Amino acid sequence: GRKLGGYRGTSLTRKAREAGRTSQVERANARAADLAPVIAELQAQGVRTLSAIARALTERRIPRPRGGTNWSAKQVARTVARLQ
Repeated sequence: GRKLGGYRGTSLTRKAREAGRTSQVERANARAADLAPVIAELQAQGVRTLSAIARALTERRIPRPRGGTNWSAKQVARTVARLQ
């Protein structure tokens, strides 16, 4: 086998790493804001637990932030935490 990973001839500066992290946070916050009305609607219908919300999002085939449609309670928890 071949060893994977390692030094590729360049490394990111601190400023580039911070810019990348800022971009990731902004995208995650925007996605959470997009999902806020759906989660609020589910909660108004009596869907309270994180697992139940995850099932409802999966049933509605709402895509997860990184693709796919099978939501987990942990993903819902992270999304709700971003809304607070």
